[in-house]
Amino acid sequence: MVKNAGGGDPRCRLSGRARHLPAGTLLRPVLCQVQEPEWYSWAERVPDGPTVRLMCDVAREHQMVLIVPVYEEEQEGVYYNTAAVIDADGTFLGKHRKNHIPQVKGFWEK
Repeated sequence: MVKNAGGGDPRCRLSGRARHLPAGTLLRPVLCQVQEPEWYSWAERVPDGPTVRLMCDVAREHQMVLIVPVYEEEQEGVYYNTAAVIDADGTFLGKHRKNHIPQVKGFWEK
């Protein structure tokens, strides 16, 4: 995605909900339709988790600012739907923890 976008000379890329997988698989979707303990293992630390580390390298390689969604675990039992912001030189700039007020059928996010 980023490599193809880089051909058009963009300065910033906002990714859809995605997540790094172990063993070299790059991305898979993360959906916030239920809150179940089975999904907690998908969460990772920000900025020290594998997704942000990988995307820092990608940003540096393509000289592109990236905004990367991550299922964050701040501490055991505390999870956030987070967007990591990475500068074009690969520097982690910060994160935004998204807030969702409505809790409706089919979409429940803490």
